[in-house]
Amino acid sequence: MDFVSITNMDTEFGKFSGTSCATPVLQGMAMLVQEFFIKKIGRKLSNAELFEFIKDNSVDLDAEGHDKNTGYGLFVLPDPAKIDIYKYVGDSMEKKIVLKIDNKVALVDGEEKILDVPPTIINNRTMLPIRFIAEELGCKVEWKEATREVIIQK
Repeated sequence: MDFVSITNMDTEFGKFSGTSCATPVLQGMAMLVQEFFIKKIGRKLSNAELFEFIKDNSVDLDAEGHDKNTGYGLFVLPDPAKIDIYKYVGDSMEKKIVLKIDNKVALVDGEEKILDVPPTIINNRTMLPIRFIAEELGCKVEWKEATREVIIQK
């Protein structure tokens, strides 16, 4: 990979300068990313997925994109809450949605989400918030008032 690292960095272990710390800094940051994905989806990113993640979260320091002076730029760890996990692992990953009857809190891949309406049981039938489920699975949901239809498209 071709990325820029911090130079002239003061640490408790001394001052690092030049590119000698580029590899350990990038590798340490990449390991933090891998730990995040292990926690969220149960596996590490492949090399290609990790490369895309790093490119997407790099700041251009010279010419836009990949340039001869700074590579893809400076890799900056993003806010974990703003990471679009599925952008890197694709649709092949299973998504786990846990709903409890009469509870407005759902778990989506371990993350709590608040429902507009909770699942409920009416006449021995379980009623689920279909818009929530469909949208969490990446579908587009449309309500047609005139015909009282719900249209769900992937």
